Order: sequence, then C-alpha cells, then structure tokens
Amino acid sequence: MKKFKFLVVFSIMMLMLHGLFAQYTGQVNYNPADVSTSQTDGWDIATLAGCDMETDVGKPFLPIKQLHIAIPEDKAVASIQILSIQQQELTDTYNIMPTQPGQIPGEPEPDFVDIL
Repeated sequence: MKKFKFLVVFSIMMLMLHGLFAQYTGQVNYNPADVSTSQTDGWDIATLAGCDMETDVGKPFLPIKQLHIAIPEDKAVASIQILSIQQQELTDTYNIMPTQPGQIPGEPEPDFVDIL
C-alpha cells in the first residue's frame, strides 16, 4: 500500500514539474515564390502575403512577421532560442526603399528619409 501511495504522489509531482518546464516549439515557413516585387520611383518594394511592412522610419521597407504566443498568467519566459534558420540568397539586385514617415492629411508632405 505504501508503494501505491508513493507512486501516486510521485506521478502527481512529475506532472506538476512538467508544467513548470513546458516548452513551445513553432515553425514559420515561406516560399521565395510568394515574394512579390514592384517598383516605385526607382525603388524596389517587396511584399509577402501574411506579413506586415516595416514601420520604423529609415529602415528598409521590407515585410516583417510578428509572432504572438500566449503565455499562461502564472508562467514567466526564462529564455528564447531559435533552433535553426534557413536562408536563401536572392540572385537579383534590388534597390530597397527606406520606410517613410506617414502623410498627415492637411499637412505638407514630409521630407524623404534615406536609409539610416
């Protein structure tokens, strides 16, 4: 009977410990064929479905993807690790436009901001 109680308590403790060290592993994949490019005033603009565009003025105006992961209220993030990255170099040459400030209606057009 003591062995049974020990096994029950041990099993419960192991389940609780597993919850303390829970991990999330996710994956984001894109196909280079999904990238669309266009030209505006001699600048190349690349877009990618499902992505937003950079909004920090002066940074390259490229697609960005934000991932939102729900963290339980009683947990804290101890670390973040990127396990692998695969890159593919584009063989063409592009003149990527820098992100520009937004136009406020009724105000003069802001000056062009070059890449910072």
